[in-house]
Amino acid sequence: MIRKLLGKGSLTRKVAAAVDALDSRAVDTLTYISRLEDALEQLDGFDERLQAKIDNGQIADPEASGLSAISSDIRTSIKALIANPRSAGPSESK
Repeated sequence: MIRKLLGKGSLTRKVAAAVDALDSRAVDTLTYISRLEDALEQLDGFDERLQAKIDNGQIADPEASGLSAISSDIRTSIKALIANPRSAGPSESK
């Protein structure tokens, strides 16, 4: 399950791609936020699958709590990027 969060084609890579797109001005802020909101929805799905695996005994501690902590950290980071999109993109001088 960790690969879905951190591996090639993972959620964190999609978030990084959104940040890179904003940095390079390939997308506007609304598109950037939309991509991050999509990532949060994917993370919700991950959390649901993780909980199901925990509930049916497929994943136990310490792996279960470790994956939950990683997911929580990623969620916190995405929410911070959404709350302050200018911090992710280039500073604009006027």
